[in-house]
Amino acid sequence: IHTPEGGSVSVTAGASGDGMLRVAVADTGRGIPSGDLERVFERFFRSDPSRTRATGGVGLGLTISKQLVEAHGGSIRVENVVPSGARFVFELPVAGSGL
Repeated sequence: IHTPEGGSVSVTAGASGDGMLRVAVADTGRGIPSGDLERVFERFFRSDPSRTRATGGVGLGLTISKQLVEAHGGSIRVENVVPSGARFVFELPVAGSGL
């Protein structure tokens, strides 16, 4: 869910074909439990039940991200990265499709 001290976060972007821009954000954290992968975009869902509003938000950030991406004609997904971490990938159409 988060990147521990000493871990890393990487951001990559590029053309994915069909006039889409793909952005991927990956970390070296502990990943997301496989049973939670389908739920991370649900409103108020937090995979780590020990996190409280004071220490980890209310569970709206990924819901808002999904709504924004989809409102612009794109898509967003999450996957676990072997051996650890998670990767969020979103694609957005590019105006003029010059990619």
